[in-house]
Amino acid sequence: MDIIVYNLITARLELSTEAAAIRAGLLMGNHTFSTGSSYSFIFFEEMLLDRNNTIVLKLGILEGEPDFFEPGQKPGDMLRMMRMLWKNRRKKDCLKHYKHMEHLIDTLFKERVTEIVKPMKKFGMVQLASLQDGGDLIVNYADAPKGEGYKDGFRISNMMQLKDIDRQMAGPIAFILFDRSATLPEQDEAGLTHVFRIPNLNALSNDHFLAVRECLRPVMARLQELLQLTPHTGDRPPHLGGNWQHDRMGEVGKAIQEAIDANEDLNWVLSFRPDIAIDVLVGEMETHRFWQHIRDNGLIPDDSWEVLQALPKDGPYPQTIPVIVMRSNQGTGHRERNLSEENRMQHRRKTISLD
Repeated sequence: MDIIVYNLITARLELSTEAAAIRAGLLMGNHTFSTGSSYSFIFFEEMLLDRNNTIVLKLGILEGEPDFFEPGQKPGDMLRMMRMLWKNRRKKDCLKHYKHMEHLIDTLFKERVTEIVKPMKKFGMVQLASLQDGGDLIVNYADAPKGEGYKDGFRISNMMQLKDIDRQMAGPIAFILFDRSATLPEQDEAGLTHVFRIPNLNALSNDHFLAVRECLRPVMARLQELLQLTPHTGDRPPHLGGNWQHDRMGEVGKAIQEAIDANEDLNWVLSFRPDIAIDVLVGEMETHRFWQHIRDNGLIPDDSWEVLQALPKDGPYPQTIPVIVMRSNQGTGHRERNLSEENRMQHRRKTISLD
């Protein structure tokens, strides 16, 4: 089973909650497809340290660095000096001075990036970059108002129909919904059943998280088997909650909870943060009601909504969609996203001012 953690980069979701949702998806599914803010924050450090980044960007981020800039000196002044040295690089002293400045900029830039990224790591998002190396985490960009216009062919309307998402995701597919990004569906909308409670997954290092994932894989496979029974297609009318086999779901949930409670790494997390936990519930929603629910919470851009509205009611897509609902007391409020966005935009503005 593959899992979608869907979010727009403009949505008001705490980074720690989104990071926990991605880890929960990886824990429960074979592949997890994440969109939205995860793209920018997971790859934030990687994008800054890209070897193709220009001196203009580096100087913009280093503006005011006392070990490099004289009082009152601006990045533009330094850039002009370096261009002059490069222009005269045939002169030995000019080339030597240029290379010395280039090395100093690179060294100080890496130190500054470490300073920028360090506070972001407490939200658990940046560390996810290495988890995509194995191909189980797939990350894509999604932002309002362009839901249909990405050059790489990704379309939010396709994702809502559970089609053409990524060649690695063969389905069946379930969506994760979080209680901190949107109102959750009502019980009668989704036939929700509580399955298990798990500690703060963001507290685990990647190695320990992967060990937990491997340990829980056998019991999670039983959950996947039940979820794969769910989507209705064709002329069979949806019967919400009817395929969940609540007795079996309770039995599987008990087995998962016992495995969680017996896991050493998760017990270690509980020993110092027993107050942070995620309750995981599963259910299914009629597809058009699911789309409306996501739209009402501001997570489907206008152009994607027009495509979905034009589809026939009984179109060639699943008539119900499995949902995994996360109820969490994790996160510190919307302030954490605002601070990170402000930090990021501040450096972006510095860079732009040099052009």
